[in-house]
Amino acid sequence: MQFEEMKKILMQTDLFKDLPDIEPRNMFYRRYKNGQQVARIINSRQCIGVVASGCVNVYSIACDGSEININIIKPGTVFGICSIFLPNQIEAFLKCSKDTAVVYLPREAFLNMLYQSPVLLERYGVMCSEKIQALMRRIEILSMQSCRCKLIHYLFSCEKSGEVVKLPCSKEQFSKILGISRSALFREFSYFQREGLIAVNGSRIRIKDKGGLAKALYQ
Repeated sequence: MQFEEMKKILMQTDLFKDLPDIEPRNMFYRRYKNGQQVARIINSRQCIGVVASGCVNVYSIACDGSEININIIKPGTVFGICSIFLPNQIEAFLKCSKDTAVVYLPREAFLNMLYQSPVLLERYGVMCSEKIQALMRRIEILSMQSCRCKLIHYLFSCEKSGEVVKLPCSKEQFSKILGISRSALFREFSYFQREGLIAVNGSRIRIKDKGGLAKALYQ
């Protein structure tokens, strides 16, 4: 992958787009096979990354040793920014769910860009805050006891005044994000559709009766 191609991928992300007079340096890329762990430290250098193609799952390890899927990183998404000022990496590991290409920007190069651009610095702060909020929502969902509560809470957190909720991945992978079994997820979807609360079309879910869903929380 040539420099201009890597630069284009980086500068099209929400974090870097439309930044004037900012030139990224020392970028490089790596390709990973399906199932491989995705590195955040390359040749002893801490980096931020952008998924150029493929898909990366972020996992945390529970006390019992099980893997908890806490996020999905899709093409055009930046990762690794929240730990860029920390002496140690955040306790999580990344694994691709299909063949994946990642463009890397070393920590030092990213910091130089932050120092040069107040706009980038502000975006960085906003993005870190958004990631904290998303993580808090994930913790809230995972702490819920019932499958129904987890699913309804997720739908409400993503739904915006009449918009359709689009699942970020397959239903099987989505069940892992919620921390429930695949069969339990399909059972709840079937129940909600039968009761006329939602309409499901592939990965797209339309909430038909928000009040009915809210009542279902207590059934």
